[in-house]
Amino acid sequence: RGYRAFNVPPGSDVKSLLKSLLAVIIYDSDEKCRNCTGLQLPGVLDELFSYNGPLGALFSEEAVSLYLWAPTAQEHGVWRTKGPKSWEGCYYVYEVCVCHPSTSRVEKCYANDPYARGLSSDGRRTFLLNLDSDELKPDGWDNLANEKPILHSFSDISIYELHIRDFR
Repeated sequence: RGYRAFNVPPGSDVKSLLKSLLAVIIYDSDEKCRNCTGLQLPGVLDELFSYNGPLGALFSEEAVSLYLWAPTAQEHGVWRTKGPKSWEGCYYVYEVCVCHPSTSRVEKCYANDPYARGLSSDGRRTFLLNLDSDELKPDGWDNLANEKPILHSFSDISIYELHIRDFR
């Protein structure tokens, strides 16, 4: 229905192309640009790139490690940094340089960790949340496994979630 599909010539280095600013441009017979658009890449990204390692925040006894995967980044695929245990409970953002679709330029912006387990209340910062921290466990949490009730049906394990904002 009026859509066109384009093929990349055989032998093209598609992975390198995906690390560049890509556009489809329609020229008229006078070689003037009549229309242009960006490319929709999700399918090809999934097909060409994969990573099977740690992502997000990992906590150990002595440190906090952060891992961010960016398959189309021009320099690296996975960024890693390691900081002291005191980072736990702090907020952070990633400073990234990306091609912005509205300007078609590589621009610096700030982004949350896509693998975050916690965010600030306004959603603008990532919170380093260690779900295994003893400080977050309610009293008796570690003994709960020994006190599980007998379940007679699946409806006995229903979980309900309620947010205060639902009543505004």
